[in-house]
Amino acid sequence: MLDLARALATKPRTLILDEPAAGLADGELHQLSDLLRRLHRDGMTILLIEHHLDFLFNLVDSVTVLDHGEVIFDGSPADARKDARVIEAYLGNYAGA
Repeated sequence: MLDLARALATKPRTLILDEPAAGLADGELHQLSDLLRRLHRDGMTILLIEHHLDFLFNLVDSVTVLDHGEVIFDGSPADARKDARVIEAYLGNYAGA
């Protein structure tokens, strides 16, 4: 969260975050989600690299999934949950959750 605060202090137009949800408790995840939504509403472009799928799928408008450096899916989070390649690469039994 401190790294995020430092990045925002520079007033960027684009924010690139790598695993910002890692290690956060539920309350912190909600705070981060609210902040990212507010920044996006205010016009900031946000690129989010994240493996916490509940956090990610409930936050983003679109998702691009890579497997071994190759794009295997690009579309909505709802469609990503149903895509066979995404399920095989990342979701496994999580897809039905």
